[in-house]
Amino acid sequence: MSQAPSRASHRLLRELQEARQAQFRTWDGELSRFSAVGGAMLSGGQVEQELGEVARKSGISPMSVGPFLQELRMVDEQLAAYQNPTRWLQEWAASSPSPYVDPQHHSILKSVKGWLDAGIQDNKELGEAMYELADRITLSTLPMGGMDAICIEVPPTNEHLIVFDPIFFDVIYTFSNVFARAFDLTKTALLATRYGLDENLELSMPLLASVMNNNDSGVVDICSRTLFSLVIRGHAPQPFPFPPDCFLLAEQLRNMCAIFVAAHEYAHILCEHPPEGINVRGEELEADRLACRLTHAAGAVLGVPMGVRFLGVHFYFLVHILIEWTKRSAEQGTPQSLFTELEELTALLSTGPSSAASGFHPEDFVRFSLVDQWLQMRYPRKERREAHFFRSLLLAATYGIWECVQPVFVRAHSMNMRPDSHGAQSDLDCGGCGRSPSGSIRLFGSARS
Repeated sequence: MSQAPSRASHRLLRELQEARQAQFRTWDGELSRFSAVGGAMLSGGQVEQELGEVARKSGISPMSVGPFLQELRMVDEQLAAYQNPTRWLQEWAASSPSPYVDPQHHSILKSVKGWLDAGIQDNKELGEAMYELADRITLSTLPMGGMDAICIEVPPTNEHLIVFDPIFFDVIYTFSNVFARAFDLTKTALLATRYGLDENLELSMPLLASVMNNNDSGVVDICSRTLFSLVIRGHAPQPFPFPPDCFLLAEQLRNMCAIFVAAHEYAHILCEHPPEGINVRGEELEADRLACRLTHAAGAVLGVPMGVRFLGVHFYFLVHILIEWTKRSAEQGTPQSLFTELEELTALLSTGPSSAASGFHPEDFVRFSLVDQWLQMRYPRKERREAHFFRSLLLAATYGIWECVQPVFVRAHSMNMRPDSHGAQSDLDCGGCGRSPSGSIRLFGSARS
């Protein structure tokens, strides 16, 4: 096997990050503050003072700071309980390729690379060409204005950088918690098993609605506030506290989502796609097909059951779709429907997407469909049906959430708030466009249940 990535890779990474210095900070001098963030959360501490200043400048009542600060404190407590900030700092100090990488992001990407590389090593079908790839790749972060990753060649070596926009981690963290809390997990697991075993059981709206957490108004509220931050303010969403019982599903969504995005870039390298692209759409779909194989192998290393192994992949495309439709509503000021007719969603649940459906962003739609096709060809019947059940549940939840939150963005347009209008709004409210929706998801027949 080849040597570990050279200093050339790390040097190029730092140069690219420094070119965006205004969007980055070095963590060399920040670690003591990062590890002592709990102190900043105390009453009268740094965070409360900063929030008070934001409120005063925005003309917002200082009383609004209290609930916002309480949310941040709960997030901080959950971070310490469910994650491992000490390990982040240790891994950052030992192996970060650059001082400009957030320790948490570095730790996540270190794990993602380990899972992918182990999956490649354990799966002989993937071929010898992949075995040497692991030592020629560095995963890190670079702000690029989107929630994706790109691959960058490192001249004059045969190495590559795969860089994620830092906002990717904020977005998938929040949305994974949103989707995980949208379902009754016990009912969902039982119904998925039943659907996997019973070929006579057909998916329907009432069946999916039966496992929705229709009384959890936080799902819609958090989704609305997150989309408002991303699309209208143009910056990363704040983290929100989550119900403890949804952590494992949310973490699985995050892990498999990040694995797939990294695997897609691995695939571009293995397929020897030129950086500038020739047949861009064809290359993207070819990379997705190989990424499915890599994701499947990495999921096996993680011990993720086959029925839910691609749940994070479907989740990734549906988050893209939500963001795209939020932009359209804010730009056009008219209600947008994810599906032109209820019957269209019904068909998607039973048969899978096709290019004829008009509601989806085209590229996300085609890629979503490709994953379904890959599973159809590769997975055994029971696991294939379970995977189909879970992707249908995510699809239906996306529809239900969107129907609840889209009025916020129609109102935003009427108040001359457009996508990426920076600075005019405070993090403490929805910028004056009205309260966040307080209702829970109502998925067709569920309002009567």
